[in-house]
Amino acid sequence: SLQRLNLNGTQLFGPLGIHLRQGEQLVPTADGGVINVGRQVSTQRTFLFAQKIDTAHQIIWETVVASGNNNSPNWPVFFMPNACSDGVDGGIIGFVDSRQILTSPNNIAAQRVHSDGQLGCPPVEINSNVASMRLITALTDRYIDYLLPHSGSVRIELYDLLGRKVSLIKEGYKEAGIYTTRWQSEGLSAGVYFVRLEAAGMVDSGKIVVLK
Repeated sequence: SLQRLNLNGTQLFGPLGIHLRQGEQLVPTADGGVINVGRQVSTQRTFLFAQKIDTAHQIIWETVVASGNNNSPNWPVFFMPNACSDGVDGGIIGFVDSRQILTSPNNIAAQRVHSDGQLGCPPVEINSNVASMRLITALTDRYIDYLLPHSGSVRIELYDLLGRKVSLIKEGYKEAGIYTTRWQSEGLSAGVYFVRLEAAGMVDSGKIVVLK
C-alpha cells in the first residue's frame, strides 16, 4: 500500500492507503504524483509495468513497459528495473532485458513513459560493460536471483557485519544463464548480513537484513 503524510503526520490517503501492484520502485514526478514500477509474472508471460498515482490518491493510468513469453529460450525476466522522473510528469525506466542478455551485448534498455501513460519511442538498447554489471539481481532471506554472462565456477557465501564468514550457500559449475538459489535464514541471529557471489572471475555482493 501507498500512504502520503502531511507535515503534521496526518494520513492523506485514508487509513488504509492506496492498494497498488507490488512494485520495486516509487518515482516522484514534477506534478506531485508518483509512478510505481515493478514486475508481474504469470504462468505464460512476464510484464514490466508502471502505474501513475496523482495527488488525489487516484491511479490515473497503468501501462505495460515491456513483456515477453516465459517459454522463450532466454526467459524474459526484466531484472533490476530502475526509474527516474523525466523532469515533467512522466518517467524514464531502465532495466536489464534478458531477452537480449545471452545473445547480444545490448542488454540494458531504457523506456520513457509520458505523463498520459503512453510510451515514448522504442526502448533504447545500451551496450553494457560486462565487467561492471551486477550479478545479483534480487536478494531476500529466502532466495538469491543472479545472472551469469559467462559459464564458470560459482561460489556464494554469507558474511556477518564484521566480515566474518557465516556459511557457504552454494558452490559449483554453472553455464551462462539466469538462476535462483534458495537458502534458509533460520538459525541466524537478527541483524545485517552480506551475500558475496563470485563467478567466472567476477564478484558481486548484496546486503540482507534478517528479522526475528
